[in-house]
Amino acid sequence: MAEVTLKFAGVNNVLSPDVLGAFEDARVPLLRYQTRVQNIDIGNAQEASVRQGYVLAVAGAPHSGWAYEGSSTALFVEDSVLKQFDGTSTADLLTLSTNDTAVFAQVNSVVVFTNGTDIGFIDSTGAHLFQEAPDQFKYKMPAGQALAFHNGCLWVAAGSVVYKSDAFNIEQYDERTAHVPFPAEVSMLQSVKDETGGGLWVSFKGCTAFMAKGDESFRDIAPYTAIAGTAVPGKAEWLGDVGLTGNIVMWRSDRGVCAGDAGGRFVNLSEGRVAMKPGTAGASMLRQAGGAVHFVSAVRSPSTEYNIYS
Repeated sequence: MAEVTLKFAGVNNVLSPDVLGAFEDARVPLLRYQTRVQNIDIGNAQEASVRQGYVLAVAGAPHSGWAYEGSSTALFVEDSVLKQFDGTSTADLLTLSTNDTAVFAQVNSVVVFTNGTDIGFIDSTGAHLFQEAPDQFKYKMPAGQALAFHNGCLWVAAGSVVYKSDAFNIEQYDERTAHVPFPAEVSMLQSVKDETGGGLWVSFKGCTAFMAKGDESFRDIAPYTAIAGTAVPGKAEWLGDVGLTGNIVMWRSDRGVCAGDAGGRFVNLSEGRVAMKPGTAGASMLRQAGGAVHFVSAVRSPSTEYNIYS
């Protein structure tokens, strides 16, 4: 008897279940869309397998996890303490003013962190808070809710204003010129670079925008909001032919998973097939398994999907 491998077509919970499930052609036994899938990995041949399990490394109540690119070392916050995790044990770096969510950005050989109250950096000697600027018209970069490093400058979103540091001095900004106001609180600030310089993806309530080359003007791209904490860098080649090139950023919005490249090109990857719950904030990661790249995301306080059974 001939053996047939059924290929997994993916999740579709946008259409009603009563229109899913039949083979389009009995000679091509493609396993049709599923309305719900749990603990499944998909390989590069569309085969489904049970996801591998994990074991607890360190007990506690950590949050705001962030990992160095290409390294097993990670950072997180627990009980107002900024900590480092090497895969086995943790080390305290700095006691912060609050236990609020922290964000991180790699800036050459250091990592900048902020939690809306504190802002500082981590280098080979430990963690340090930013110092006040000594010169006229110069101020210490404010603490905020989002960070990016672009064109030699640190960019910090503090409420509805994005501040740009002096070139190659990430601790201070010029009060006369280095701030860009937005209509609402910024939920995402992400740099994407290529050989032309790239730009910054910015999102606030009801809008996702692109700042070409990191200048002080922006253009609206999509009429919906990126969920705070869900943006991760990636490569356009991982997505196939979706109209993007080179380096990209992927994020979860209130209308599904989106991606944008360094030229300001944008695509919503999921709204036609997957109804995803929006939330107040979240986290994402990219992982490789079975020859495929997976975007994994979770959100806090999820609400109703905008496109279910559309």
